[in-house]
Amino acid sequence: MGPGDATAVITGDAFEEQLAFGNRPTRMPPMTSRADLERVVRPAGDDTIVDVWVVPGARTTEVVGVHDDALRIRVAAPPEGGKANQAVQRVLGEVLGGRPVLEAGRTSRRKQLRVAGRSPGEVVETFSEHLAGSR
Repeated sequence: MGPGDATAVITGDAFEEQLAFGNRPTRMPPMTSRADLERVVRPAGDDTIVDVWVVPGARTTEVVGVHDDALRIRVAAPPEGGKANQAVQRVLGEVLGGRPVLEAGRTSRRKQLRVAGRSPGEVVETFSEHLAGSR
């Protein structure tokens, strides 16, 4: 580490900003509430549609929380040849069970995935438990 490479966390109203790696700021999303999660899911018959914002090429694959009315998911896979889409389906499948299907956003960071046989309430509850355990 050199001069100016110290890490500090600055707490604000809506987010925490972490300064690290030569003082480049990294924005950390706030804690995700149940109300936030309810905004990113909606019923589709017996299924649930989940609005997702994907960050491909991340250091790790993880469900981060809600950001701009979408569930933010970081995936290590690159956005090439559908690899990031497959990684999103895999991580959501691990969290929710089953195999979510990509409904919209094949080439966009904002996507919609269908979770078969799960109500929006069940999906919100599962995400709440998962995110509480990952903090």
